Amino acid sequence: MIQNSPQNTPNPLETHIHTTLKDLGILDICDLAGSSLRDANLHIALQVLPENLSKLPALQKKAQEKLSDYPGISAVSISFTRKSAHAPQGAPQEQHLHQDVPSFENEPAGGGCGSGGCGSCGSSGGCSSTAPKKAPEPTEIPQLSGIKCAITVGSGKGGVGKSTTAINLACALSKSGLKVGVLDADIYGPSLSKMLGTKVKVPVIEGKPHPVEALGMKTMSLSYMIDDKQAVIWRGPMVMGALTQFLQEIEWGELDVLVIDMPPGTGDAHLTITQKLAELLKKGGSVLVSTPQDIALLDTRRSAELYNQVNIPLLGLIENMSIFHCSHCGKETDIFGQDGAKKEAENLGIPFLGAIPLSKNIRVKSDDGHPIVLSEPEGPEAKAYLKIAEGLAEHIRSVK
Repeated sequence: MIQNSPQNTPNPLETHIHTTLKDLGILDICDLAGSSLRDANLHIALQVLPENLSKLPALQKKAQEKLSDYPGISAVSISFTRKSAHAPQGAPQEQHLHQDVPSFENEPAGGGCGSGGCGSCGSSGGCSSTAPKKAPEPTEIPQLSGIKCAITVGSGKGGVGKSTTAINLACALSKSGLKVGVLDADIYGPSLSKMLGTKVKVPVIEGKPHPVEALGMKTMSLSYMIDDKQAVIWRGPMVMGALTQFLQEIEWGELDVLVIDMPPGTGDAHLTITQKLAELLKKGGSVLVSTPQDIALLDTRRSAELYNQVNIPLLGLIENMSIFHCSHCGKETDIFGQDGAKKEAENLGIPFLGAIPLSKNIRVKSDDGHPIVLSEPEGPEAKAYLKIAEGLAEHIRSVK
């Protein structure tokens, strides 16, 4: 890692970035949130007030051209996140360029909203558990114009099998004849490349990044860009910047549906996705995943409330790890409880989409990069996914 400190000479590339952005006038209307360099690919995250967005396209192109001339840089990407109107503009900050992951040492303890507004919702006083959130503002992104709709697959709690569910549902939709894309929005725990058995670099064609083709689908994940052992130690602006880059710079092409594997919780990534993909999600919707146990269902309610607040339709709830079939004695055991998600779906007033058993076979096939829907399509586990996907496919085909 390369860092500045009062005792160290500024890194030449950091100096070049700052000088270039300043000379072009970008730092007059933006704040430099962070930068990262990996495999000769430079990424810069900027924060900007909404009223200044129209000034940026031409400046962005000039900055990318100038920065790409620097020795050792093969590609430059710049992403923008919304800045709170109440945050001081152009406040001097010491920025650090890191070879692996960025840090934000100068941000006050507690981060984002604790410092008076993160820019995600326009609140100047910071977020609170009871403050109503504004619905996301639809944003037109040319790279998404060929996508008919989007469906998020998420959960309030981690470890309930949302990624496994998302991948198998995506494979099932593709198997039904739909053109499917998959976006791994879990920046802190990207796993798409392993689950698809594909570890390649993101292809760049005529200077434009394209999705990775895997198992007949177009896919994108941070796991294609970092080492499996590398921790992603990012604050909110860099997470939002990475997701924005995946949406605004990747040439997705024509898709019937973009399936998005969401991170657990209700944080920065969720706000970014629901804002950037508002119109596509209103045509598609959100699928929630939970185990039957009460603790997981508690967080499922929070996820449901998030999508209700931002006006994204809930397509239904899937109960994962619903029951365990012993391969030795044949006995069925409800390890995590019985019908918990089904009852919760009734309480939430949303469809119960189906139950997926707790199965060693699903886990083994996922670890090996062979989703069970494709590797053992006649098995009971695959049939459970396929049945759920049938209803989703019918909904997708109805989208105009």
